[in-house]
Amino acid sequence: MMNQPDLIVSFNSQLHSLTVRFPYDARAVSLIKTVPGRRYDKDTKDWHIPSRGLRALQTEAARRGFNIVLTEKLRLAQARGQGDKAELLELKGTSAPLDLPTATDARSYQQAGIRFLQASLRKFKGALLADDMGLGKTFQALSLVALSSLRSVLVLAPASVKYVWAAEIEKHYPDMSYVVIDGPEEARRLQWAQDVLVYIANYELIIPRRRQDEDGEWFTIPTPESAVRLRHWDLVIPDEATKLKNYTTATAKTVKALDRTYGLALSGQPIENALNDLHSIMDFVMPGLLGPGWLFHQEHSILNRYGGVVGYRGIETVRQKIAPHYLRRTKDAVLKELPPKTYSDVWLEMNSGEWAVYGVIVQQIREAIKENPKLKAANILTEILRLKQCANDTRLLGEMGIPSSKVEALRDLLDASAGHKVVVFTQFAQWATMLGIDFGSPVLKGDVPAKARAEMIAEFQENEAPMLVCTEAGAYGITLTSADIVVHLDQPWNPARLRQREDRLHRIGQTEQVQVVSFVCRRTVDELVRKIIHRKLSLIREVFHEDSDDVVVSNVTRADLISLLGEGE
Repeated sequence: MMNQPDLIVSFNSQLHSLTVRFPYDARAVSLIKTVPGRRYDKDTKDWHIPSRGLRALQTEAARRGFNIVLTEKLRLAQARGQGDKAELLELKGTSAPLDLPTATDARSYQQAGIRFLQASLRKFKGALLADDMGLGKTFQALSLVALSSLRSVLVLAPASVKYVWAAEIEKHYPDMSYVVIDGPEEARRLQWAQDVLVYIANYELIIPRRRQDEDGEWFTIPTPESAVRLRHWDLVIPDEATKLKNYTTATAKTVKALDRTYGLALSGQPIENALNDLHSIMDFVMPGLLGPGWLFHQEHSILNRYGGVVGYRGIETVRQKIAPHYLRRTKDAVLKELPPKTYSDVWLEMNSGEWAVYGVIVQQIREAIKENPKLKAANILTEILRLKQCANDTRLLGEMGIPSSKVEALRDLLDASAGHKVVVFTQFAQWATMLGIDFGSPVLKGDVPAKARAEMIAEFQENEAPMLVCTEAGAYGITLTSADIVVHLDQPWNPARLRQREDRLHRIGQTEQVQVVSFVCRRTVDELVRKIIHRKLSLIREVFHEDSDDVVVSNVTRADLISLLGEGE
């Protein structure tokens, strides 16, 4: 029998993968092809496999009688990496005091968080801070910067949150130099040229702008941000890092391509809809840790016959891999003095006029499915959006003169809650505007300019205005602790958005018990949304805790939607 060649494995730092070298041998090639994610480089005649594929390679090699030889550099790196990971896991529970250059009295969990971030960036160049909303992620990130010798820090945030960062710097580290990138191109060009430590910009600014010329060729339009994308940054901080959840978007690709020494992602809910959300964020924090996106999806997603994701497997493996690289604390665990939230559902029965409109829409959707039996869940969801609008207020569908059961219930709630401040949430900006007119209340939407937002919030916080109407986009990064009642007029499919609404009130500074009220119309799409929210919450609990089964059902399925319409599969 011919001798089988040794396979030499080394670490390729440029590709964040392992390089496997051996004299050509068909049996060795067959062995390599058993490793998911392997790739052959025709120029160097080497094979590359994901770091996570080493154990699979070693297992299969032992079965086939091959010898795997790790280079000394790789063996040392493995030993050092295991030690560093163990140290970071231990640091998660450390509460030793930390001397910070600020007059702010940092809480013990915040000091522990800053220590963890320091060690994580020092050892692995990246970290994810996934604390609950309202626990001071911005303060911890700024403290990390204040304790460092960094010279250039880029903070990326939703446009509505840019000035929140500026306010936090002024509050906690007034001597820290910064600039908020805003305004027309000429103003931004001067802002980028300033010699400061922290540059604060919104995601949209750094995405390359492309246009077609007369010949149909695409070209990139020069902007003040063109040079920024080529510049080296000591630290890049994506805030509300769920903006990176889809690795195919221009936002995710642009941010991940930024030249940086360190990366710190901030997100109160790194899983919004699917496990792939977390993969894409971790791909910024620790490139290559969870392998390529397509392979991660293949290994961990459970698909139905239509190709839709209906659940996940191998969650324990994912949890073990990310454990040393993220830190997450919940308010229940670290803010014992924070009054708890109380939940109550207001079950409503739609009136005959609403049911008439609702029934017509249901019939239209049934007919669309009958004409196209292969219609995917995503297409059905688009149609079902009309059902959500109908359950809210038929005015959203152009049907006037039909009283809204939810609007009437809101009037009753406001009458019964005299002396309390109420924040009302809806996902529909058009309805928010209508409600603002109906109730004479201020309306906070995503299109409200940053300065006007700040003035509106300050007025609500300090004055006696009884109600504020908000959309998700309008509520990014704001604090509304003067209110103690939050009303979900409708519920988004995404449980993270639900939490974000509530945590605008339920955060540091809140002294009253927060009442969370959800309006739910019986036997309508509202009930389906609640069902899906509970499914997705089980996925979040499984990844960040250890109290559920390995296979998790998460996404809304086609069968769910069809059952809502009264049809069988």
